[in-house]
Amino acid sequence: MEQNKAEQNQTEQERLLWSRIERYCVENGWTISRLAEESGVSRTTLHQWQQRGRCKPRNTTLFKLAKALSVSPAVLKSEASGTEVRSTESLSDTDWRPLWPPLPGELMSAELQREFNRQTNGTIEDVCRESPDLFAGWSEQEWDELFSTFGVGGELNEDGVREQAGFINRKRETLYQVQVLLETHLADAARAVIQSLYDSVQCANGDAGPK
Repeated sequence: MEQNKAEQNQTEQERLLWSRIERYCVENGWTISRLAEESGVSRTTLHQWQQRGRCKPRNTTLFKLAKALSVSPAVLKSEASGTEVRSTESLSDTDWRPLWPPLPGELMSAELQREFNRQTNGTIEDVCRESPDLFAGWSEQEWDELFSTFGVGGELNEDGVREQAGFINRKRETLYQVQVLLETHLADAARAVIQSLYDSVQCANGDAGPK
């Protein structure tokens, strides 16, 4: 019973999301083909969604659609899930502008930057579903580090996500080992080694830093 209700809610959200996308197309005077051209999402995919009257795009695809329609991905998702948001219909032509991306020269807030990183690195979500153990026990800071990492030309691919996650896990393990050492009789020796390595890096960068 609960499962059926959850499935019905999910289907309704998918319908609302597609309805929202269609409405923005109508407001822009766009056809589905025009949306495909502007967003880079295939016509086949869009026509399939149109026939079903609902859609469940990956985060990367949602970002492409939102960017083409000059709205925030968060707006499309929140409205599809029934969350109350500020409606664009209540704004005049003079005071409305897209929430995403910021205007040229406008700085993103930390929260907006985090949202941007998470919307533009959708592959991470796929890898997380496939290999949850790779991200076991992660802190919010570690997630932010991963989501803020980009590969050559854009978001990380799956291999890049796994490689970066492995790097973060190794760094966490190393930091843990250092913390353990600093609580033992080897603390002074550990600090001396760390200081020596740090000074070597600083000298290599042309900045020895304060002693």
